[in-house]
Amino acid sequence: MFKTFSLWCDFIERAFLTEEFAQYMKSWELKGATSNPAIFEQALHNPSYANDIERLKKQGSSAKAIYESLATADIKKAAQILRPLYDANPQNGWVSIEIDPFLCDDVAQSVDEGRRLFRTIDEPNVMLKVPATEAGYAVMRTLFLEGISVNATLVFSPLQAVKILESLHENPKNAQAVVSVFVSRFDRACTNLQQPPMLGITNAAWIHKILQTKAPSYLRTLFASTGVKGEELPSDYYIRALLFENCVNTAPLPALRAFANGTQAPNEQNDAIASCSVDELQKRMDSFGIDVAALSAKLFAQGIAAFKDSFTNLLSRLA
Repeated sequence: MFKTFSLWCDFIERAFLTEEFAQYMKSWELKGATSNPAIFEQALHNPSYANDIERLKKQGSSAKAIYESLATADIKKAAQILRPLYDANPQNGWVSIEIDPFLCDDVAQSVDEGRRLFRTIDEPNVMLKVPATEAGYAVMRTLFLEGISVNATLVFSPLQAVKILESLHENPKNAQAVVSVFVSRFDRACTNLQQPPMLGITNAAWIHKILQTKAPSYLRTLFASTGVKGEELPSDYYIRALLFENCVNTAPLPALRAFANGTQAPNEQNDAIASCSVDELQKRMDSFGIDVAALSAKLFAQGIAAFKDSFTNLLSRLA
Protein backbone atom coordinates (compact mmCIF):
# COMPACT_ATOMS: atom_id res chain seq x y z
CA MET A 1 0.00 0.00 0.00
CA PHE A 2 1.25 3.49 -0.83
CA LYS A 3 3.03 5.17 2.04
CA THR A 4 1.14 8.41 1.47
CA PHE A 5 -2.28 6.72 1.45
CA SER A 6 -4.19 7.11 4.72
CA LEU A 7 -7.26 5.31 6.04
CA TRP A 8 -9.66 7.24 8.25
CA CYS A 9 -12.67 5.88 10.09
CA ASP A 10 -16.05 7.31 9.11
CA PHE A 11 -17.63 6.73 12.50
CA ILE A 12 -17.62 8.40 15.91
CA GLU A 13 -19.45 7.03 18.96
CA ARG A 14 -18.67 7.14 22.67
CA ALA A 15 -18.46 3.41 23.40
CA PHE A 16 -16.50 2.80 20.20
CA LEU A 17 -13.92 5.42 21.16
CA THR A 18 -13.54 3.88 24.61
CA GLU A 19 -13.43 0.23 23.61
CA GLU A 20 -12.26 -0.28 20.01
CA PHE A 21 -10.92 2.81 18.30
CA ALA A 22 -7.35 2.70 19.62
CA GLN A 23 -7.17 -1.01 18.86
CA TYR A 24 -8.24 -0.43 15.25
CA MET A 25 -5.77 2.43 14.91
CA LYS A 26 -3.04 -0.10 15.55
CA SER A 27 -4.36 -3.18 13.76
CA TRP A 28 -5.90 -1.35 10.77
CA GLU A 29 -3.38 1.51 10.73
CA LEU A 30 -6.10 4.13 10.95
CA LYS A 31 -4.76 7.68 10.69
CA GLY A 32 -7.87 9.73 11.40
CA ALA A 33 -11.65 9.89 11.75
CA THR A 34 -14.61 11.79 10.35
CA SER A 35 -18.14 12.53 11.50
CA ASN A 36 -21.32 14.12 10.19
CA PRO A 37 -24.91 14.67 11.39
CA ALA A 38 -26.00 11.23 10.18
CA ILE A 39 -23.19 9.55 12.14
CA PHE A 40 -24.07 11.39 15.33
CA GLU A 41 -27.75 10.63 14.83
CA GLN A 42 -26.83 6.94 14.68
CA ALA A 43 -24.44 7.19 17.62
CA LEU A 44 -26.99 8.70 19.98
CA HIS A 45 -29.04 5.49 19.85
CA ASN A 46 -26.35 4.00 22.10
CA PRO A 47 -27.60 3.93 25.73
CA SER A 48 -24.25 5.24 26.97
CA TYR A 49 -25.51 8.77 26.20
CA ALA A 50 -28.80 8.45 28.06
CA ASN A 51 -27.70 9.74 31.47
CA ASP A 52 -25.96 12.79 30.03
CA ILE A 53 -28.92 13.61 27.81
CA GLU A 54 -31.29 13.42 30.80
CA ARG A 55 -28.97 15.55 32.94
CA LEU A 56 -28.65 18.24 30.28
CA LYS A 57 -32.40 18.30 29.71
CA LYS A 58 -33.00 18.83 33.43
CA GLN A 59 -30.58 21.76 33.28
CA GLY A 60 -32.79 23.35 30.64
CA SER A 61 -30.34 22.96 27.73
CA SER A 62 -31.76 23.27 24.23
CA ALA A 63 -31.64 20.31 21.87
CA LYS A 64 -28.78 21.87 19.91
CA ALA A 65 -26.85 22.67 23.09
CA ILE A 66 -27.24 19.03 24.19
CA TYR A 67 -26.02 17.82 20.81
CA GLU A 68 -23.00 20.12 20.88
CA SER A 69 -22.10 19.09 24.43
CA LEU A 70 -22.14 15.40 23.48
CA ALA A 71 -20.56 15.81 20.04
CA THR A 72 -17.72 18.08 21.10
CA ALA A 73 -16.89 15.71 23.97
CA ASP A 74 -16.68 12.79 21.52
CA ILE A 75 -14.58 14.75 19.05
CA LYS A 76 -12.25 15.92 21.81
CA LYS A 77 -11.82 12.32 22.98
CA ALA A 78 -11.07 11.15 19.44
CA ALA A 79 -8.59 14.01 18.94
CA GLN A 80 -6.77 13.07 22.12
CA ILE A 81 -6.53 9.42 21.08
CA LEU A 82 -5.23 10.48 17.64
CA ARG A 83 -2.88 13.16 18.95
CA PRO A 84 0.32 11.01 18.92
CA LEU A 85 -0.14 10.48 15.17
CA TYR A 86 -0.58 14.21 14.63
CA ASP A 87 2.47 15.05 16.74
CA ALA A 88 4.57 12.62 14.69
CA ASN A 89 3.23 13.84 11.32
CA PRO A 90 0.74 16.74 11.05
CA GLN A 91 -0.89 15.18 8.00
CA ASN A 92 -2.17 12.37 10.24
CA GLY A 93 -4.24 12.19 13.41
CA TRP A 94 -7.19 14.34 12.33
CA VAL A 95 -10.83 14.20 13.35
CA SER A 96 -13.58 16.38 11.91
CA ILE A 97 -16.86 17.85 13.10
CA GLU A 98 -19.43 19.49 10.85
CA ILE A 99 -20.87 22.95 11.22
CA ASP A 100 -24.68 22.99 11.49
CA PRO A 101 -25.84 22.10 7.94
CA PHE A 102 -28.72 24.60 8.19
CA LEU A 103 -26.06 27.35 8.16
CA CYS A 104 -24.60 26.20 4.84
CA ASP A 105 -25.64 29.41 3.04
CA ASP A 106 -24.83 31.82 5.88
CA VAL A 107 -21.20 32.92 5.98
CA ALA A 108 -21.24 34.92 9.21
CA GLN A 109 -23.13 32.37 11.31
CA SER A 110 -21.09 29.46 9.93
CA VAL A 111 -17.82 31.22 10.76
CA ASP A 112 -19.04 32.08 14.26
CA GLU A 113 -20.13 28.51 14.91
CA GLY A 114 -16.90 27.10 13.48
CA ARG A 115 -14.81 29.29 15.75
CA ARG A 116 -16.93 28.36 18.76
CA LEU A 117 -16.75 24.62 18.10
CA PHE A 118 -13.00 24.81 17.59
CA ARG A 119 -12.50 26.73 20.84
CA THR A 120 -14.77 24.36 22.75
CA ILE A 121 -12.95 21.23 21.61
CA ASP A 122 -9.59 22.94 22.12
CA GLU A 123 -7.44 20.38 20.29
CA PRO A 124 -5.14 21.28 17.39
CA ASN A 125 -5.92 18.18 15.31
CA VAL A 126 -9.58 19.01 14.67
CA MET A 127 -10.91 19.91 11.23
CA LEU A 128 -14.07 21.95 10.73
CA LYS A 129 -16.27 20.30 8.12
CA VAL A 130 -17.75 22.85 5.71
CA PRO A 131 -20.04 21.97 2.76
CA ALA A 132 -18.79 23.21 -0.61
CA THR A 133 -21.54 25.78 -1.21
CA GLU A 134 -20.90 29.27 -2.54
CA ALA A 135 -21.08 30.56 1.03
CA GLY A 136 -18.98 27.62 2.18
CA TYR A 137 -15.99 28.73 0.11
CA ALA A 138 -15.92 32.02 2.02
CA VAL A 139 -16.33 30.18 5.32
CA MET A 140 -13.43 27.86 4.51
CA ARG A 141 -11.20 30.75 3.54
CA THR A 142 -11.95 32.75 6.72
CA LEU A 143 -11.39 29.81 9.06
CA PHE A 144 -8.27 28.68 7.20
CA LEU A 145 -6.65 32.10 7.36
CA GLU A 146 -7.16 31.93 11.14
CA GLY A 147 -5.27 28.65 11.30
CA ILE A 148 -8.34 26.40 11.64
CA SER A 149 -7.98 23.30 9.49
CA VAL A 150 -10.82 22.48 7.09
CA ASN A 151 -12.57 19.44 5.67
CA ALA A 152 -14.35 20.71 2.56
CA THR A 153 -17.22 18.27 2.22
CA LEU A 154 -19.93 17.21 -0.24
CA VAL A 155 -17.67 17.61 -3.26
CA PHE A 156 -19.02 16.03 -6.44
CA SER A 157 -17.49 18.06 -9.26
CA PRO A 158 -14.13 19.39 -10.48
CA LEU A 159 -15.60 22.92 -10.37
CA GLN A 160 -16.16 22.60 -6.62
CA ALA A 161 -12.60 21.33 -6.16
CA VAL A 162 -11.14 24.26 -8.11
CA LYS A 163 -13.16 26.76 -6.05
CA ILE A 164 -11.86 25.14 -2.87
CA LEU A 165 -8.30 25.47 -4.19
CA GLU A 166 -8.92 29.15 -4.83
CA SER A 167 -10.36 29.61 -1.35
CA LEU A 168 -7.48 27.90 0.43
CA HIS A 169 -4.50 29.09 -1.61
CA GLU A 170 -3.25 31.27 1.28
CA ASN A 171 -2.12 29.43 4.40
CA PRO A 172 -0.29 31.82 6.73
CA LYS A 173 -0.68 29.64 9.85
CA ASN A 174 0.15 26.20 8.43
CA ALA A 175 -3.32 24.69 8.61
CA GLN A 176 -4.22 21.44 6.81
CA ALA A 177 -7.16 20.70 4.53
CA VAL A 178 -8.86 17.81 2.78
CA VAL A 179 -11.32 17.89 -0.10
CA SER A 180 -13.99 15.25 0.58
CA VAL A 181 -14.96 13.80 -2.81
CA PHE A 182 -18.12 11.68 -2.59
CA VAL A 183 -17.91 8.48 -4.61
CA SER A 184 -20.54 5.76 -4.34
CA ARG A 185 -23.56 8.05 -4.62
CA PHE A 186 -22.86 8.45 -8.34
CA ASP A 187 -23.15 4.70 -8.89
CA ARG A 188 -26.28 4.35 -6.77
CA ALA A 189 -27.88 7.12 -8.85
CA CYS A 190 -26.98 5.45 -12.18
CA THR A 191 -27.63 1.74 -11.76
CA ASN A 192 -28.21 1.35 -15.51
CA LEU A 193 -24.52 1.92 -16.29
CA GLN A 194 -21.81 -0.70 -16.71
CA GLN A 195 -21.09 -3.23 -14.01
CA PRO A 196 -19.06 -3.30 -11.88
CA PRO A 197 -19.81 0.40 -11.24
CA MET A 198 -17.16 2.84 -12.48
CA LEU A 199 -18.83 6.25 -12.72
CA GLY A 200 -18.16 7.33 -9.13
CA ILE A 201 -14.61 5.97 -9.20
CA THR A 202 -13.78 7.70 -12.48
CA ASN A 203 -15.23 11.00 -11.30
CA ALA A 204 -13.32 10.77 -8.01
CA ALA A 205 -10.09 9.92 -9.81
CA TRP A 206 -10.65 12.84 -12.20
CA ILE A 207 -11.05 15.31 -9.32
CA HIS A 208 -8.08 13.81 -7.48
CA LYS A 209 -5.86 14.13 -10.55
CA ILE A 210 -6.85 17.80 -10.93
CA LEU A 211 -6.00 18.40 -7.28
CA GLN A 212 -2.70 16.55 -7.65
CA THR A 213 -1.63 18.85 -10.45
CA LYS A 214 -2.61 22.08 -8.67
CA ALA A 215 -2.89 21.60 -4.91
CA PRO A 216 -0.22 22.60 -2.39
CA SER A 217 1.13 19.96 -0.03
CA TYR A 218 -1.19 20.99 2.80
CA LEU A 219 -4.31 20.06 0.81
CA ARG A 220 -5.19 16.46 -0.05
CA THR A 221 -8.05 14.53 -1.62
CA LEU A 222 -10.24 12.59 0.78
CA PHE A 223 -12.46 9.93 -0.78
CA ALA A 224 -15.76 9.80 1.11
CA SER A 225 -19.04 7.94 0.61
CA THR A 226 -17.03 4.76 0.05
CA GLY A 227 -19.38 2.32 1.73
CA VAL A 228 -21.07 -0.38 -0.37
CA LYS A 229 -24.84 -0.81 -0.32
CA GLY A 230 -26.13 -4.35 -0.81
CA GLU A 231 -24.16 -7.53 -1.38
CA GLU A 232 -23.30 -7.20 -5.07
CA LEU A 233 -19.82 -5.78 -4.40
CA PRO A 234 -17.05 -6.53 -1.90
CA SER A 235 -17.33 -4.21 1.11
CA ASP A 236 -13.90 -2.72 0.37
CA TYR A 237 -14.59 -2.21 -3.35
CA TYR A 238 -14.24 1.59 -3.29
CA ILE A 239 -11.21 1.58 -1.01
CA ARG A 240 -9.25 -0.76 -3.28
CA ALA A 241 -10.37 1.12 -6.38
CA LEU A 242 -8.97 4.40 -5.02
CA LEU A 243 -5.59 3.43 -3.61
CA PHE A 244 -3.79 6.49 -4.96
CA GLU A 245 -0.76 8.44 -3.85
CA ASN A 246 -1.19 11.38 -1.46
CA CYS A 247 -4.83 10.87 -0.54
CA VAL A 248 -7.13 9.78 2.27
CA ASN A 249 -10.03 7.34 2.26
CA THR A 250 -12.61 7.60 5.02
CA ALA A 251 -14.79 4.51 5.18
CA PRO A 252 -17.41 2.92 7.43
CA LEU A 253 -16.47 0.05 9.72
CA PRO A 254 -17.61 -2.83 7.42
CA ALA A 255 -15.46 -1.51 4.56
CA LEU A 256 -12.46 -0.98 6.84
CA ARG A 257 -12.86 -4.47 8.29
CA ALA A 258 -13.04 -6.06 4.84
CA PHE A 259 -9.99 -4.13 3.67
CA ALA A 260 -7.98 -5.03 6.78
CA ASN A 261 -8.83 -8.71 6.36
CA GLY A 262 -8.29 -8.77 2.59
CA THR A 263 -5.42 -8.40 0.16
CA GLN A 264 -5.13 -4.61 0.63
CA ALA A 265 -4.14 -4.47 -3.03
CA PRO A 266 -5.57 -2.27 -5.79
CA ASN A 267 -8.42 -3.93 -7.69
CA GLU A 268 -9.01 -4.02 -11.44
CA GLN A 269 -10.89 -0.74 -11.36
CA ASN A 270 -7.89 0.97 -9.77
CA ASP A 271 -5.55 -0.50 -12.38
CA ALA A 272 -7.79 0.79 -15.16
CA ILE A 273 -7.58 4.45 -14.17
CA ALA A 274 -4.54 4.96 -11.92
CA SER A 275 -2.25 6.02 -14.76
CA CYS A 276 -4.78 8.14 -16.66
CA SER A 277 -4.18 11.83 -17.22
CA VAL A 278 -6.73 14.54 -16.44
CA ASP A 279 -7.78 14.66 -20.10
CA GLU A 280 -8.11 10.88 -20.32
CA LEU A 281 -10.28 10.79 -17.22
CA GLN A 282 -12.49 13.55 -18.62
CA LYS A 283 -12.92 11.51 -21.81
CA ARG A 284 -13.86 8.48 -19.73
CA MET A 285 -16.47 10.58 -17.94
CA ASP A 286 -17.84 11.77 -21.29
CA SER A 287 -18.08 8.14 -22.46
CA PHE A 288 -20.76 7.39 -19.86
CA GLY A 289 -23.17 9.50 -21.91
CA ILE A 290 -24.74 11.38 -19.01
CA ASP A 291 -24.88 15.02 -17.98
CA VAL A 292 -22.25 14.81 -15.24
CA ALA A 293 -22.62 18.45 -14.19
CA ALA A 294 -26.37 18.08 -13.72
CA LEU A 295 -25.94 14.82 -11.82
CA SER A 296 -23.29 16.38 -9.58
CA ALA A 297 -25.60 19.29 -8.76
CA LYS A 298 -28.46 16.89 -8.01
CA LEU A 299 -26.32 14.71 -5.74
CA PHE A 300 -24.99 17.76 -3.93
CA ALA A 301 -28.53 19.01 -3.27
CA GLN A 302 -29.53 15.57 -2.04
CA GLY A 303 -26.47 15.41 0.20
CA ILE A 304 -27.21 18.76 1.84
CA ALA A 305 -30.85 17.75 2.30
CA ALA A 306 -29.83 14.42 3.86
CA PHE A 307 -27.50 16.14 6.34
CA LYS A 308 -30.27 18.58 7.27
CA ASP A 309 -32.74 15.72 7.70
CA SER A 310 -30.32 13.83 9.93
CA PHE A 311 -29.67 16.96 11.98
CA THR A 312 -33.41 17.57 12.35
CA ASN A 313 -33.99 13.98 13.46
CA LEU A 314 -31.07 14.20 15.88
CA LEU A 315 -32.39 17.39 17.47
CA SER A 316 -35.88 15.90 17.67
CA ARG A 317 -34.49 13.01 19.70
CA LEU A 318 -32.89 15.48 22.10
CA ALA A 319 -35.83 17.88 22.46
